[in-house]
Amino acid sequence: MIPSPSFQKRLSRKSLTTWISNFVCKFAPLNIGNGRILISVSRCLAVSKGWKNFLETYPALWQDLKVNRDISNIALRAWLKRSEKANYGLRSASMAFSDFNTKHLHQLKLIQRCPKLASLRLDIGPTDVTIHDIFPAGSYLKLRTLILFERSYLSLSNIKKLLARLPVLQHVEFHDVIIDRAGQEVIPWPEMPNLRFILIHGTIGPLSGHLNLVSYVYSH
Repeated sequence: MIPSPSFQKRLSRKSLTTWISNFVCKFAPLNIGNGRILISVSRCLAVSKGWKNFLETYPALWQDLKVNRDISNIALRAWLKRSEKANYGLRSASMAFSDFNTKHLHQLKLIQRCPKLASLRLDIGPTDVTIHDIFPAGSYLKLRTLILFERSYLSLSNIKKLLARLPVLQHVEFHDVIIDRAGQEVIPWPEMPNLRFILIHGTIGPLSGHLNLVSYVYSH
């Protein structure tokens, strides 16, 4: 049942948004981990035109994207469009890709266009796509939190270049990376005045031979 207008007036927008989120999770569950909210809300949208119109009037519901399964470009665009209503906009995104490809790269380009995006968590898996393709120059300029799981070879110099492109980062984590020392440029760490926490965890070594576990943590 759609909440009555009198019930809506008794709640603040924040309280009503929380009520809707709890209702969606309770009555339309689908156990797919972080993707639960996306599928649950989508199910509620399909209940009736009234429910669809009601949910779409609360853009705060669409500010945080969490999905760990393949979604279509149409579904992603619809989510982003709803988040932009009433001057809200997407503020965080958490996405996992088991087989990262050009389709997923295109979806990330859609995410890059969100001017208020402040937090990004990506689980990419092994891929031939370079870190510079995933984070092109001039993208994610307002990003304050970055958590990246990339089970691929990544040089320390490329990590430094990436950090230099994200000037307002406060919290950054690299997980499961394989740091390749072979032939990398010797460049200094970029100046990051806002940085409060950085973690680099994975293995380090050449493309062939033994790899050693490495973990670097800086906290301010």
